Amino acid sequence: MVGNIRDVLKIKTPEDMYKAFHHFEIELDQHLIPLDELLDKNILSGDVTDMEGHMAAVECWRNRASKYLYLADAFVEYAKSQRFALGGNVTDAMRRQYEKTLSGPCVALQRRLENLIDNIDSRVNLCKKRMGVETSVGGVRMNTNRGNRYAA
Repeated sequence: MVGNIRDVLKIKTPEDMYKAFHHFEIELDQHLIPLDELLDKNILSGDVTDMEGHMAAVECWRNRASKYLYLADAFVEYAKSQRFALGGNVTDAMRRQYEKTLSGPCVALQRRLENLIDNIDSRVNLCKKRMGVETSVGGVRMNTNRGNRYAA
C-alpha cells in the first residue's frame, strides 16, 4: 500500500497512477473493516456495554483515518500535476477533463475519508453525551478536531 507521499511521487505514468490508486483503495478497504464494524454498532441499545472502551476504540482510528486522507489528497493533487498533463495542442477544457479522469476516483475516496472522520467525531461525541461527559464549555462545543481534517 502507498504509505507516504514519497510513494505517490514515485508514480510516473497515468497507468501507474491507476494501479497505485486501485491497490491503495483495496488495501484501505481491508484496513478499515474493524472501524466499520465499530461504527456499525448501535450504541443506543445494549450493543455496547462498555461505552468508554467503545469510545476509545473508535477515537484511536482518527489519526489513521487522517493519514489515509492526506494520502488521498496527495493522489488528487499529484494527478493534477504537470507530470500527467496532456502535451501537444490541447484546449484548457480538454486538459481539465483529463485531470478529472485521473483524479476523480481519488476525490471520491477523499470524500469517503472526510465523512469517516466526521463519523468518528460524531460517535465519540455521542458516547460522551451518553456517559454524561461534558462536551461543551459555556455553550461552546469542545470538539476541537472539527475544523482541521488532519487533526488527530
